[in-house]
Amino acid sequence: MNLWEIFQNIDRRVWYVLLLVSLFIPLVRPLGLPLSIGGEARDVYNTIEALPAGSVVIVSPSYSPGTDAEMWPQHAAVMQHLMRKGCKIIQVSLALESVMYAVRAIEAYAPKYNYKMGVDHVIMPYKAGLDVVIASMGRDIHALYTEDYYGTLTSQLPLMQSISGIQDIALVVDFMPGNTLVDYIKQIGSVYNTPITGGVTGVCIPTMMPYVMSGQCRGLLGGMRGAAEYELLINSPGSAIGGMDAQSLSHLLIIVAIALGNIGLVAGRGLRKGGGGK
Repeated sequence: MNLWEIFQNIDRRVWYVLLLVSLFIPLVRPLGLPLSIGGEARDVYNTIEALPAGSVVIVSPSYSPGTDAEMWPQHAAVMQHLMRKGCKIIQVSLALESVMYAVRAIEAYAPKYNYKMGVDHVIMPYKAGLDVVIASMGRDIHALYTEDYYGTLTSQLPLMQSISGIQDIALVVDFMPGNTLVDYIKQIGSVYNTPITGGVTGVCIPTMMPYVMSGQCRGLLGGMRGAAEYELLINSPGSAIGGMDAQSLSHLLIIVAIALGNIGLVAGRGLRKGGGGK
């Protein structure tokens, strides 16, 4: 068997093992393969970077475990950036399962930045209703949220005492696999002129681009790539960069496999026609 025939007959189990390795290594230790940063992710970064320390920001994790791989890295990166800037954070959840991500973000990063519950950040309980909840938030956030997620009266929380209403919110950041970002733009951004930005799953990017192009949404993080770009912007490599590395390596491996198989096929035919084969 000559070299070209070997290329055509590599055991598929070898490729399976190589594929697993190419996926596993970057997820454990991100390689930091080259990744260009798009204008939409940079706009989100610049919007947050321009906020003065002490600005109050609403962060709305509106996603569930089904979109965790794309949305959590976005959420985590933006939370780190806000805390580095010294912004006050109010997390509100519009999906039933999303409160756990608000808690997860605080448990992961609040100790590092010395953020205190009720003073520097607040987690609100889940409220059903989506756009109705957002509209109510704009009319009277204190009436909507009388207690935080842990049952403490919001009237007793220093952070909530420092704001009178939505006009005191410097920015809303929503992470959604559905339409809540559009609802924030319609119910809060358009009515109260509050800046809106956020992140979406990859399939929702086309839906959001008209709002980004019109300036109604201050940039956009799209899918895992958007999260990876943001991790690069804040110089904090995480699961999104690892995921993009794994994706790039696995795609490269598939290209190599296809190339070797086709080179072996074409070269093998040439040898047989020229009498060089056995």
